[in-house]
Amino acid sequence: MKDRAVLYTFESVHQAIKGEDVLRAAGIACEMIPVPREISLSCGQGLRLAAADAEKSEAAWRQAAVSWQKKVHACRVDGRYRYGVEN
Repeated sequence: MKDRAVLYTFESVHQAIKGEDVLRAAGIACEMIPVPREISLSCGQGLRLAAADAEKSEAAWRQAAVSWQKKVHACRVDGRYRYGVEN
């Protein structure tokens, strides 16, 4: 089974927490996770959510002035996420 997800990275933990709060208020499920070093060395925290919710999440963040750094597509295969970068 393959699950498609998106991981967003942030320049600061403050922005990551604010981003999580905005998504939860909008009813969008997300998970704060440590960002693998090969993806980003920024604040170290990111938000992973369903790929289907990416556009809605970005719109909510724009409205709330949340700035994200990088958008990384992921696919879960055999219980593990595999990441590929796309800005």
